[in-house]
Amino acid sequence: MPLILSLITATLFLILTGATYGVEALVTNAWIWMVFWWLLASGVSVYILSEQAEP
Repeated sequence: MPLILSLITATLFLILTGATYGVEALVTNAWIWMVFWWLLASGVSVYILSEQAEP
């Protein structure tokens, strides 16, 4: 579930960023991709931690 939620959140972020700042901003601004990958990485880390917590 955290993986799917983080993928949906990251994709929604890219869509809204492209709509707000334009498609050119997706290519020229590095912070957009940093936030995108951070959203995915946070979902992966929550998934890994939840899998380790199960007996």
